[in-house]
Amino acid sequence: MRAWGRGNASPMTGQDESRVRLAGRLFAAVTLLRYLAKAGGEPPPAVKDITGKTGPAERIREVRPNPYDCMRLARGRGEPYWGPAASLFDSLTGFLKHGPIPDATLDPPRQKEFAAGYAAQLADFRERFPGLLE
Repeated sequence: MRAWGRGNASPMTGQDESRVRLAGRLFAAVTLLRYLAKAGGEPPPAVKDITGKTGPAERIREVRPNPYDCMRLARGRGEPYWGPAASLFDSLTGFLKHGPIPDATLDPPRQKEFAAGYAAQLADFRERFPGLLE
């Protein structure tokens, strides 16, 4: 498998996206999941704040969400948090089934691709669950 393969369908959109772009979507999903789990939690960073050459795998490790804990906490918060958290949780494996998360640092074009995936996932979330993320 190529390190930066193409032809990977996004679990949220069904469109073909690169692994770097899917990693951006995964990063958004885990930051959103963490946000939904905690009352007064820190919202996901703005797209402009995720620039830089740090690799996707490292960024996700820095967030360190425990999906089980996030789901348990979101369930305890009830609606409107539980439904969106469950949807995000269900999407996680779809972002991973096309291969490992790219671990290498990102050159400028791939930084933009990662940020585009991140922004797309946030936009999808805002569209599906209006008002939860301002």
